[in-house]
Amino acid sequence: MISMSWRSFADIKRGRQIVTVLARFGFEDLVGRLHLSDKPFLHRLVGPEAQLPLGERVRLVLEALGTTFVKLGQFFSMRPDIIPEEICRELRSLQDDVPPVDFARIREEIVGALGCDIGRVFSAFEPVPVASGSIGQVHLAVLREGEVPVACKVRRPGARRQVRSDFDIIGLLARLAHENIPEIRYLDLPALIEEAKSWLLEETDFENEKNNLLVFGKLNRVEGVLAPRVLTEYSSPAFLVLERLDGLRAADLAGSEARRRAAERLAGSFFNQVLLDGFFHGDPHGGNVFFRPSGEVVLLDWGLVGRLSWKMRLQLVELLQAVLSGDPSWTVECGLALSENESVENRDRLESDLLRLLDEIRGKPLSRINVGHFLIGVFQVLARYRIRVRSGYMLVARALMLLEGLVRELDPEFDIMGRIRAYLPRVGREALKPDRFRSWAVRRLFQVAALLDVLPTRLQDILRKLDEGKLTVVHRHTGMEDVVVPIRRAIDRLVLGMIMASLILGGAILVHAGIPPRLFGIPVLGHLAFGIAAVLGVWLLWASRSRRR
Repeated sequence: MISMSWRSFADIKRGRQIVTVLARFGFEDLVGRLHLSDKPFLHRLVGPEAQLPLGERVRLVLEALGTTFVKLGQFFSMRPDIIPEEICRELRSLQDDVPPVDFARIREEIVGALGCDIGRVFSAFEPVPVASGSIGQVHLAVLREGEVPVACKVRRPGARRQVRSDFDIIGLLARLAHENIPEIRYLDLPALIEEAKSWLLEETDFENEKNNLLVFGKLNRVEGVLAPRVLTEYSSPAFLVLERLDGLRAADLAGSEARRRAAERLAGSFFNQVLLDGFFHGDPHGGNVFFRPSGEVVLLDWGLVGRLSWKMRLQLVELLQAVLSGDPSWTVECGLALSENESVENRDRLESDLLRLLDEIRGKPLSRINVGHFLIGVFQVLARYRIRVRSGYMLVARALMLLEGLVRELDPEFDIMGRIRAYLPRVGREALKPDRFRSWAVRRLFQVAALLDVLPTRLQDILRKLDEGKLTVVHRHTGMEDVVVPIRRAIDRLVLGMIMASLILGGAILVHAGIPPRLFGIPVLGHLAFGIAAVLGVWLLWASRSRRR
């Protein structure tokens, strides 16, 4: 039976389903550690699927639990720094293709978004979608005004509500895991789940994709790289109308010159996005990137984007410089800067592990190095020492890995590492631009002005407290728990030992002096002191031995 932990959920049935599926695929120990159910009950649920490899079982569990869990798996597939490669490989194969929603229900969603009948806006609207996923589906249409061909993304009815409901359960599971499984506590699973929830809720709000496309339209500076134009007057959080851009997949693009030009444009656009703009397409796989016969690049599906502040871009550039130089100590420093860690234990071992990884690329031609895959390898080594880089950097590495696959499919001789080398000085020049320095100076000026505004008052307060003798300095040791606790125990045992010795000495004096009262001629008080000392001695011996165990 499901334990009392589930009484906080509105949907007890969903909780039962999660426990049953986890147990069926051999995760009954996990359910037990989370205190979700009784172990005898769980063992009866274990099925033959429990004999499958771990990664496959994780994937099958997520598929069995539905679309929200599938999307969660896709989110964690982007974190190979904390998820083992065996599991990541299976998670990357997760697909959220689902049967399309009946057009009658979709029509209601569209009419609600437009505020009028479909026929007033579109002269043609295909009822059968060309693509269908867990969040929405895509229909081809033609605008009545100007007969413009468009693609319309429609959110599935109830998709956003389902995400929120499922993440209530997922969030509780994460908190239980954080509390009951100490070995994974450093991952801060509740925070990761909150991040996944925010990412998925953004995907269910098409306003985000609309804004992403508008931002890219303003920033894009590479000729021959296109993204769909948004028809904002018809779009809403549940309905997105985009200019229809057709193209070919990389494998179907003909002509070596067109393929070389497409590879050049795709790589140039990506490095502009990441290193110069700090705003980049987060999922540039073959299904989201099309090509035209002339070598033009079409970037689709802007639901997932990455953002890097100027500081984060400079830190990323420094990491790339450290990797290119083959310096493990510098790489560790850069890794710490990319994370929330301030220091690392076993630094010498970490540098040794990174040096072995850096040695793998030293003898290779630059054109044969997969930079994204290598960066993920660096992040995985850092993660083994509990240095977890911020998710924005992991998204860069994953997107770079996807992009490299496409670029090399177009042009096997394309030198990605050489292109990165060429961009690094451009980032340095960008940092020294007068406009950027002016912005930095203005920001610092406002900070100084704010400080000068409060400084006289703060100094007066300090001087007044000093004059009145009320200025207090608080000094506190931190990180001393491991030292203080054993000392405290030793002092307790020492005090008990002194009391025991006093009782023995006092009892001996009482017995020797024959001080009454007596029982059968034996001084009672002296022998009572011996008895209490004996009990304390036995208890002290038992306590010491149990602590050693």
